[in-house]
Amino acid sequence: KIPPNLKMPLRDGDEERPDDPAYADSYFINCNSIERPGIVDRKRVPITDPTVIYSGCYIRASINIYPFNTNGNRGVGAGLGVLTSALLAAGARVTAVEKDPALQPILRERFGAEPDFELVCGDALALDFAALFAAGRTHLVSNLPYSVGSRVVEAATCAHPPDRMALLLQKEVCERFAAPEGSPERGAASVWLQRLYDVRIARDVAPSCFVPRPEVVSSVLVLSRHARHPLDPAADALFRALSKAAFLHRRKQLAASLRDAGALSRPPDFVRAALAAAGAPETARPGELSVAQWIALSQQWSQPC
Repeated sequence: KIPPNLKMPLRDGDEERPDDPAYADSYFINCNSIERPGIVDRKRVPITDPTVIYSGCYIRASINIYPFNTNGNRGVGAGLGVLTSALLAAGARVTAVEKDPALQPILRERFGAEPDFELVCGDALALDFAALFAAGRTHLVSNLPYSVGSRVVEAATCAHPPDRMALLLQKEVCERFAAPEGSPERGAASVWLQRLYDVRIARDVAPSCFVPRPEVVSSVLVLSRHARHPLDPAADALFRALSKAAFLHRRKQLAASLRDAGALSRPPDFVRAALAAAGAPETARPGELSVAQWIALSQQWSQPC
C-alpha cells in the first residue's frame, strides 16, 4: 500500500486539466530543477535560442524524477528501488535493506513478486553482515551516506567479507580508502581495507547528479577481494589494534609512537628490532608502511618482549 503522504509528480490530465484538450487521455509532470535543463538537437548540439522550444513541441526527454520528499531520506537503504531494479535486471539475487517504514511497502509492491528479491526491514548499521555473507551473499552495492559510510564499510569487512564492493561515497573518503603507502591521505582504514581488497576509484560523480545537491564531489569506489595477506582472527585483531594505535599519532615516527601505545607499548630496543624485522626504518611514519610491513610488524608484537 502506497503511503497517503507520498507526493507523486505524475498527474492525471483528465482529472486536473479537464477543460484543456491538450491534456486529454494523458498524464503530465511538473518538475523543478536547481539547474537549467540542457537541451540539444538531433545531432546533440546544444540549443541556446529560447524561441526554438515552445509549448506544444514534441521532444524526447531523459528525466530523473525523485517522487518523494528528500528531507530525511538520505540513508543507506534501498529507497525507491532504482539501484535494486538495475541489479535485478542484470540477473543478480538482491537482498535490499531499508529502514524507512514509508518506503518498505513500496519496495514490496514493486519487487515482491521477483524470486530473486528479499527485503530486510531495518537499519544497515545494525545488520549482521557476517551472517549475510556467510549465507552466500557475495557483493555489497550501495550509495552510502557520508555520515555513516565509513562505519558501514568497516562493519562489512567482518569475519566473512564480501568478494566485491561497489560503493558511492564522498570523494575524500574514497581517496583515503585507496591511498597507497606514502600518501598523506593514508590511514588505518586504508591499511585494513587493502589487506583484504584491491581498492580503486572508478570514477567521480559531480554534485549536479544528486537531489538535493551536495557541496562535495562523490566517487565510485570498487573493492575486489584478494588473498595475498591471510590472517587468522587473533592475528587480524592485533594487526588492526597496532595500526590503529600508531595512526593516532600519524605525524610521529614509529620508533617514538610505538613506545607509548598504551597497552601495546614496548621498550625502545624491542620497537627498533621489530621495525628492522619488518623492513621499516626507525624514522618511518605510520602512513609510509605497506600492508605487508604492518602485518610483519604486528607479528613481531605477538612475540614476548
